[in-house]
Amino acid sequence: MTWRKIADELASRIESGQMPPGTRVEPETEMATRLNVSRHTANRALHELQRLGLVVRQRRWGTVVADRKPR
Repeated sequence: MTWRKIADELASRIESGQMPPGTRVEPETEMATRLNVSRHTANRALHELQRLGLVVRQRRWGTVVADRKPR
């Protein structure tokens, strides 16, 4: 599984409302283990979601779905 596929699947869940704002995203180490990918692959997927503004990441706090206000 590629980082792009992971990012696309998570983005789809976020945009559909299945993962509402404030929902914690599993840590990249757990994601990597569950999906049988490297930690780097999971990190890259989460980084892409952050770049798109879908999640907020903070060290020691974790990754959560961003509050997406209508524009």
